[in-house]
Amino acid sequence: MIQVLLAILLGALTVTWASNTIINGMEKGIATKTLTAVDAIQQAKQQYLIDNPETDPAAVASFATPQPYLMVMGTPVTTEAQLMAGTGGRSVTSYGSYNTGLALSKPINPAYVTPSMQPIVTMINSGPGSGSGG
Repeated sequence: MIQVLLAILLGALTVTWASNTIINGMEKGIATKTLTAVDAIQQAKQQYLIDNPETDPAAVASFATPQPYLMVMGTPVTTEAQLMAGTGGRSVTSYGSYNTGLALSKPINPAYVTPSMQPIVTMINSGPGSGSGG
């Protein structure tokens, strides 16, 4: 009887460990995808400024202006949903200005990114400000 209980306990521990590993892996993937999307947006905003030098860097940005510069796997992005696919249901709530960061509908958990990325995640989670936001 003890052997059966021990086998059940060992099986339960194995399932718990495996499910935690899978969930952590998924969360890390979502965080990475989100950071990739944020970086693409920030780069697109900067490219827009380069191509449109008359634009005030402090002006409010929107999806429409950097959109021509956004690509997903070599395909031009036509909607924000296409850009934010795979980010755990996040959307951009504010594009900030051209020289600041942006704000997301849900924060990124810093526990799922490398230590070197944690300051960037903190900046993104705090919304548009004076930093680059990504």
